[in-house]
Amino acid sequence: KKISYQCALVTARNFGGTQSQQMVPELEKYYSNATGNLSDCDTVITGFTDIYGRLLGKRMDVDFYRKSVIKDGTHGCNYLLSCDMDMTPQSGFAYSNWSGGFGDFHLCPDHHTFRKLSWQQQTALVLCDVMDPVSHGLVPIAPRSILKNTM
Repeated sequence: KKISYQCALVTARNFGGTQSQQMVPELEKYYSNATGNLSDCDTVITGFTDIYGRLLGKRMDVDFYRKSVIKDGTHGCNYLLSCDMDMTPQSGFAYSNWSGGFGDFHLCPDHHTFRKLSWQQQTALVLCDVMDPVSHGLVPIAPRSILKNTM
């Protein structure tokens, strides 16, 4: 649950609150006032950019997003940050490789990026920070992490 705690800290910092279960009603209120709101959606895409700038992520039911992902985030496979345009894992990456195995990273939603998509009915997108499950910090090779560290 340390990653969930990290997501709660990121959420609290972004919303000026405390990391606790009390944040969920606050987020629900935020989502109801955001660009499009959760009640208009049946699907949420939790997305992140890979090293080529492509949007990758997961599609999920809005109820699952509300109950779990909104406060705890979700997971993705770290090979997604070391594969080529054909989605073939490449050698030479220290972060994830065949010899070290492919593990997971944690996707922590940045709730300020929540948007209802105009080109897909009843679907919203929220961009996520890619977090390391061991250090509980941003994955340094993820494009969004590089941008955050630069700014």
